Amino acid sequence: MTLLPASLLQKLGRTRLNPLRAVASTGVGERRSRALGSGLEFADHRAYEFGDDTRHLDPHLYARLGRPYIRQYIAGQQLSVTVLIDASASMAFGSPTKLWMASALAAGLAYAGLAGGDRVLVGAFSGGRVHWHPRIQGTRAVPALLAWLERLRGAGTTDLRREVRASLARMGSTEGMTFLISDWFVDGVGDALAALRSASQEVVAVQVLAPEELEPERLGEGEVLLLDSESPNEVEVHLDAGAHARYRLALDEWRSELRASILGRQGRYLAVRSDDDVERVLARDWRLAGLVG
Repeated sequence: MTLLPASLLQKLGRTRLNPLRAVASTGVGERRSRALGSGLEFADHRAYEFGDDTRHLDPHLYARLGRPYIRQYIAGQQLSVTVLIDASASMAFGSPTKLWMASALAAGLAYAGLAGGDRVLVGAFSGGRVHWHPRIQGTRAVPALLAWLERLRGAGTTDLRREVRASLARMGSTEGMTFLISDWFVDGVGDALAALRSASQEVVAVQVLAPEELEPERLGEGEVLLLDSESPNEVEVHLDAGAHARYRLALDEWRSELRASILGRQGRYLAVRSDDDVERVLARDWRLAGLVG
């Protein structure tokens, strides 16, 4: 199954990512930044200093005041975009798997970033390590990224605090926008979010859950043996309407707490099912949510 159908690529080619707070601060690009330099949008005047480019002198201001002033412009730069995927063993669950949906969403977000002229870095947590695809810019790099994403396999466990701290060195000190795609059945959530915020990252947390995790009725009723995908632990439970209801209540409470934790650190929270239509999510739902436009 193709991660990004051609029809979706065509739609994403006309979009860009919309941060709420993160500002472009690297390279030369199309986004408004805090930097002053060569650009089309006038910012301000400042007094001429020896060595300044005389092409930026304002002759009208000189004629009026008798002193030389330089016209300053807002420099266009790129937004630094990082997409981090949880590729632990639990993400291999579901039909289609949570990891497949996470990879498709990562590919779509990366494509939207590249189409908007930004720099994109993609990493995956798997087997206790962070695996990286080289940082890319320009949509010509997308086929190699898609091939890399399609090779991901769920393995091991994820300690989000550890993996995020390991990622920060590769991400660098540049302000940017970070997407974290996971089922969020992980440890260290609060510390990881705090570390990203301290690193001037605007966080978008995407939670991908499988239909079976959202609708326990799919598991049927009676005696069921549940296996932990990330450990040898197993438990036998009796499922009935009451057990299904208690599970739904516990799941809703946990997701509400997770969402509050993310929003409390100025992040954004988005929920997706692993069997959702990727094109609808990226090209309609997230456009309506203001994430892409």
